[in-house]
Amino acid sequence: MENIQLTPAYRKSLADLLGPYREMRGSAERKYHADRRALRDSILREVMEEKGGVRTLAQIEKLRNEVEKAEAELANLGFVVDDSGDLDLSHGAPKSLRGLVDKRIDKELGSESHIHKTFDLAIVKIWTAKNISDVEQIMSSLI
Repeated sequence: MENIQLTPAYRKSLADLLGPYREMRGSAERKYHADRRALRDSILREVMEEKGGVRTLAQIEKLRNEVEKAEAELANLGFVVDDSGDLDLSHGAPKSLRGLVDKRIDKELGSESHIHKTFDLAIVKIWTAKNISDVEQIMSSLI
């Protein structure tokens, strides 16, 4: 056996023999990771119980259920609260609700198109200004 030359072709043949074992290796690795996760979860729960965290965990689970119910109620109204506590319209909010919010914003702030019109008009006025004082007046009206 020691006289066998390990040529690239021979090495490839040997490696190809291990090919079917790749699936077995992958399967063994997946089983290991699944078993590791399960054992870790079991140990975490055991240690948590030893530390007296059962009541706290139960409270968290209860509060999460309450939060889920409240979020569902809010979603039925067309709203959503993100993890930061910011309120927004939900993706399924009715168009009428979106329109109501947008209309109130436009009423209080004006629309973005108003800004475009204002600046576009100022540019036209600058092009047609007769002197620098007119330009200064146009510019100061934007500030």
